Amino acid sequence: MAIVEFTSVEEFCDELRKEKGNIQRRIVRITNLFTPPHLYRNIRHVKVLATFVVGPFTSALVPAEAQIIRLERYCGDVWGIQVQDDPVFERSRKATEQIEAVCKELGLEVRPGVIEEAEA
Repeated sequence: MAIVEFTSVEEFCDELRKEKGNIQRRIVRITNLFTPPHLYRNIRHVKVLATFVVGPFTSALVPAEAQIIRLERYCGDVWGIQVQDDPVFERSRKATEQIEAVCKELGLEVRPGVIEEAEA
């Protein structure tokens, strides 16, 4: 399965609008991902991940495969210090709200989690 990746919330939202009639089960999944950097375990990278699946579609001439459309938006690092962490959480919240607003506009259901390609 092909994966189409975005880092821009605006581009991901544009793709949602373009694919609105092709989104499988009309579900968009959104979650926050907290990952440690390689050297410092007390710091966490914060990313908003959003995914949806389009297809599969077939025609008499060209069969097509489903695609995962994925946004991975880096929002910053959290250190456990509120004054530094709050702007990171605010960026995450704004990105999530922007995607949710577009989903609501298009009549799509928002659920937690992330869609990933299954290993064969």
